[in-house]
Amino acid sequence: MPGIQEVFDGTTHKSPEHTQIELEQQSSYDRDRDELARLGKKQVLKRNFGFMSMLGFSCTIMVTWEGMLVLFLAGYQNGGPAGLIYGFLFVWIGTLCVFTTLGELASMAPT
Repeated sequence: MPGIQEVFDGTTHKSPEHTQIELEQQSSYDRDRDELARLGKKQVLKRNFGFMSMLGFSCTIMVTWEGMLVLFLAGYQNGGPAGLIYGFLFVWIGTLCVFTTLGELASMAPT
């Protein structure tokens, strides 16, 4: 078979061109399973996110202007504009710390 070379111990190794064609033909579920297997993990959950589910999820996360009115109402009533600004800065620093930690943890997985 073209693209496959046999080694003396009986195992086969695929050429990069053959591997690239296989990757293009695999579904996202198969790619996720193979990536997790390469990291030594077993896939448990199916990742079936289509366009509409991702669009709905992102709209839920963004919360639009109605959520912002409810969010800012408590800040204006309890601390005024200064309380909102200092609260924003405090939360921003905390979120930065969380994302820095998650980035460090994600970099531990060999890719």
